[in-house]
Amino acid sequence: GFALALHGHQHVPAVTRVSRVLRSSSRKELTVAAAGSAGVRSSRLSDEMRDNSYNVVRITNGGGQIEARRYTPGSPPETFGRAGF
Repeated sequence: GFALALHGHQHVPAVTRVSRVLRSSSRKELTVAAAGSAGVRSSRLSDEMRDNSYNVVRITNGGGQIEARRYTPGSPPETFGRAGF
């Protein structure tokens, strides 16, 4: 019955939706959100995401929203992606 799964380790923020049609013809969806790196400039940051990043998750009664933000020291965070679940 989960609508959202969170994971890290890849150092690149990403949001993926997994959808499955059940025997009853109803659709079940799972949003999978990967966290980036939020520490000091790491050698593990990939070419896909050279900036530090973090996710903000807002949960409501009817679902929620995840927002990915990137930042560099001395600059305000910048939102670069949003997804509902």
